[in-house]
Amino acid sequence: MTGLVKIPAVGVVGIPEPNAAKPQMREATATNIAPGQPITPPLLVTHSKDAILFTVGEKASDELQQLAENQNASLLIEKLEGKSGVMDIVKGSVGHLVPANDPVNTDLQYSETLTVSADGENRHLSFASMPVCTNHRIAGIDSVKIPFYKEKTTHAKAYDVRT
Repeated sequence: MTGLVKIPAVGVVGIPEPNAAKPQMREATATNIAPGQPITPPLLVTHSKDAILFTVGEKASDELQQLAENQNASLLIEKLEGKSGVMDIVKGSVGHLVPANDPVNTDLQYSETLTVSADGENRHLSFASMPVCTNHRIAGIDSVKIPFYKEKTTHAKAYDVRT
């Protein structure tokens, strides 16, 4: 399953190169484009190239499993707060994101724009969320480089956390 979430990694502009060492606030928008599949509030992390959220093909951390099985991001956030190379952690606040066509008329949002901090050393963005109608899966993006001067759109893929 691919294309669950469309994430422009930055707003209209990326990090201006002369200011790359200075922390810059950037907007990232998570949009649910999966038909019929709501997702949990998005979790966005900016970090260095060495600080990874997950590795495709390897067993997920216990904290990532909690997100995939129980919609519980708090343990993952706690773990990331103490991790070297992590600059910013932002969790969505509008609740679950429904498909854009909102097939059961929930009146919930399908998109949320979050503000994250990034700089020249910490300009990688990762994303995690749980597709609600699944168990043991996450929708994820690991370590997309935030570009200078431009906007970037990246699609998440769904991964089984192998529990």
